[in-house]
Amino acid sequence: PPMSPISKSYYLNWAMFDIPTGINRETLGTCVAAVSKALGSHPGHVEFIEQMCRTRPGFYVHEGFDGDSVVFRELITQKRFSTIVPSGYKGQPGDLLLLRILPSFLPEYPHALAMTTPYKIVSPSLEAWNAYFERTLASLGGKDRVRDYETLMKYGAPPHGHKYWTEYIFEAYSDFELEVVFLEGLPDVDVSRPHSRVDRKSVV
Repeated sequence: PPMSPISKSYYLNWAMFDIPTGINRETLGTCVAAVSKALGSHPGHVEFIEQMCRTRPGFYVHEGFDGDSVVFRELITQKRFSTIVPSGYKGQPGDLLLLRILPSFLPEYPHALAMTTPYKIVSPSLEAWNAYFERTLASLGGKDRVRDYETLMKYGAPPHGHKYWTEYIFEAYSDFELEVVFLEGLPDVDVSRPHSRVDRKSVV
């Protein structure tokens, strides 16, 4: 923002690690990892790329601070991360955010890293988002709720597929500050999003 609600950091990670192609659902990231390994790149480099490939967006609740880091708890998985946020976002406990986190995978670096500028959900409430996930995950028909959530966040859902979350951000954008972008609405309630393609006047 203000050029686009899709931040550069969000777009780069989405394009590199989330857009699948082919029978094996490869991404640019998995291809880079495979080629790097085949060319004999340093194992640490290959491991880093593979870890990046495993990342995905998620919805997190701000649970306070750990020194200079922010503690986030993810909805559905309930995983907690003490996270360094390069954008400078500090926020307040209780904030709900759409964020991509790279968990720590080296013992000498205990903190996770926020890989994208945080998207703060201005509205609706956490309860409304929990209800959204309940009905959306139920509609996917899987037996593993956590795995269904992770798939939804990584690859999206109909009708937009892998563009599901980028479409949501584009239509839900409401404002921004240098360290955080603000969103309103739910993915499956068209009139709740400020820039929904649905004619709001016809349904309000």
